[in-house]
Order: sequence, then C-alpha cells, then structure tokens
Amino acid sequence: MFDVGFWEISIIALIALLILGPERLPRAARSIGLWVGKARRTLAEVKRDIDRELDASELKELKSIKKDLEDTKSVVDKDMTETKAMFEEAATSLNEEITDANETVAVKADFKKPEPAIDREETSVSEETKATG
Repeated sequence: MFDVGFWEISIIALIALLILGPERLPRAARSIGLWVGKARRTLAEVKRDIDRELDASELKELKSIKKDLEDTKSVVDKDMTETKAMFEEAATSLNEEITDANETVAVKADFKKPEPAIDREETSVSEETKATG
C-alpha cells in the first residue's frame, strides 16, 4: 500500500527518538505496533465480510439462475409432451386412413410366373419320340 523503504523508517525513528526521548520511545513503539496490528486485523475482517457478501450475492444469483433453468425445463417438458401427443394422434389417424383404404380397395395380385405358350401338338410329338426313342 505505502511504499516505505528502510531510509524512510530510519528517519521517522530518529525524529521519534529526538522528540520522545529514550525513556518513552519503547512504550510509544509498542503502542504504535498494537494500533497497527489492530488496524490490520480490522482491515482483514472487513475484507472477509466483503468476500462473504460477494459469495452470498453470487449464491443468490446462482439460485435465481437455477430457478429460471428449472422453469424453462418444465416448459420444454410440457411442450415435448404436447408435441409427442400430437404426433401419436397423427400417426393413429394415418394408420386408420391406411386401414380404411386397404379395406375399401380390393387388390388382387397374381404373382405367379406366366407359363410360356407352347403348342400342344409339338408337346405330344416330342413325348411320342421320347417314348419310342
């Protein structure tokens, strides 16, 4: 905080020695040391209080954010449920329409392979030759 070097302290000590004298200087130095220590402790306590308040305010902010996120999650869950219900309803409707269409249209599918057209006379002649041959 203060930039006090060795020479500044020695000048202050010399002036204090001249003003207070050698009898009162140790007692004055002790009381100054006590006051400086008390000031440092008070300053450290104020810093801790400020840090605690900042942490508390950050905690409140985080709780607020958490509440907002939970609200958003519930809205999204509700929307997803509604969307799922709409899709299921649409799928059911389409299945019913497809079933109705299949029942009303009779589809006759003949998937047999057609036989080649062969003259019956040729078949009987080839059978006779095989039997005699």
